[in-house]
Amino acid sequence: MLISGLLMSGCASGPGSSSSGAGRGGEIGEVVLFAVPVAVELDDKPGPDGIAVRVYASAVGKARGIPIRSGTLEIQMFDGVLKPGEPISQAPRRSWKFKADQLRSIASTSQLGVGYRFALAWQDTPPAGSHVSVLARYLPPKGAPLQSPPSGISITGH
Repeated sequence: MLISGLLMSGCASGPGSSSSGAGRGGEIGEVVLFAVPVAVELDDKPGPDGIAVRVYASAVGKARGIPIRSGTLEIQMFDGVLKPGEPISQAPRRSWKFKADQLRSIASTSQLGVGYRFALAWQDTPPAGSHVSVLARYLPPKGAPLQSPPSGISITGH
């Protein structure tokens, strides 16, 4: 599948930022999002209609992805290009949420560890311009959320 190949070699955002304290053991301490750099076509109609990303969660001090066993993973899509480290002042154009039990069935293991691959249609909320930014947020059962830096995606054919 083309999207699968692209996700394995996609553009990577930098390490996630954490607003919560350091974790221990298998506690998630960082979220990283890899994105295909262009919007993808997910249906039989001409033109892009979604995004493809892969998300990894890792423990503090560990480089490999670990399973998300609790909490919620959220993928947010914003209009325009967001710069890493700058506050986000706009609401997401689209948001997708996945509880830990939903993630179990889509987990896969690569050289980077356990990760989650998504092909997400924006449905009735298409981008307003030629670029979007996406980021991943891990919402633990307790404590502050963890967020990856934004990754840019070009909307060709828009």
